[in-house]
Amino acid sequence: MKKNTAGQIVAFQMNSASDGSAITSGTPTVYYTVDGGTQGTGSGSSTHEGNGQWSYAPAQAETNGNHVAFTMVLTGAISQTVNVYPTFPQTGDSYAIVNSGTHGNAALKTLIDTVDTVVDAIKTVADALPDSGALTDLATLETRLTAARAAYLDASISSRSDGTGVTLHSDYDAAKTAAAAGTAMDLVADAVDAAAIKADAVTEIQSGLATEAKQDTAQADLDIITGADGATLATIQANYAPAKTGDEMDLVDAPNATAVSAIQSGLSTHDAAAVVTALLANSEWKEILAAAVGKISKAGDVYTLYDSDGITPRIVLTFADSTRTPSAP
Repeated sequence: MKKNTAGQIVAFQMNSASDGSAITSGTPTVYYTVDGGTQGTGSGSSTHEGNGQWSYAPAQAETNGNHVAFTMVLTGAISQTVNVYPTFPQTGDSYAIVNSGTHGNAALKTLIDTVDTVVDAIKTVADALPDSGALTDLATLETRLTAARAAYLDASISSRSDGTGVTLHSDYDAAKTAAAAGTAMDLVADAVDAAAIKADAVTEIQSGLATEAKQDTAQADLDIITGADGATLATIQANYAPAKTGDEMDLVDAPNATAVSAIQSGLSTHDAAAVVTALLANSEWKEILAAAVGKISKAGDVYTLYDSDGITPRIVLTFADSTRTPSAP
């Protein structure tokens, strides 16, 4: 029996258990065990062939083992077990050509004839070569290459150009000399188109040029300088000569209110009344005032300096944060 192959037959002889006569009817049940495993019920068909001989056609899976035991059971008959030892491949099974049809040798001959036809075609091509394809030495090879060069390379190839013809030796050498490193070459109109330049080269060229965003920014800056909110520049460069050390500069309408405010903010911010109060609190200063003009009195922001008699007012001073108003009595 072939291993793991459908379409095979196992035969059993079914005889009566009571008198040994052949059992020719009924429905047999076949059990199978593969390689000593668990016994299963066969799914193949059983047929009585005659004289108690029954044929059983096992399913493919029932033959997939190195040893298979088939047991046929039939009512009234003596059960019988048949041992088979499947093997694969059997002689000749692995030979594809022989096994491809009933007449394997004929198929093999067809293949050989095909190979012979191909060999004949190769021989025909070889025979058409100079000296039937023979190359006796390197000198012969060199001679043939020289002849090929004279016939195809050195000649004008007008039949394979735009009709003007190009002589490879002189024209090619001249072009090669003109294209030496550092030598300028003139490009005719439309010599370089989009198809002749790589995409990464286009990107590299564009990256060195001003982008649209940068141009918009420059235009916006120019609009500020020359627009309604800007100033029109003079056309003479001398008008913008840089100031040098020692040069005088005329200020027009300057400083403005903002500049004045900035200057004032840097001056003393002491309260005038606080200054006078501090002076009057100083005993030495009070003695100086008394010696000079007599006594001094204060009522709010008004300070009155008296003569030395202490009665006659000499100077009345009114001090406030925003005004300083002296008056005579």
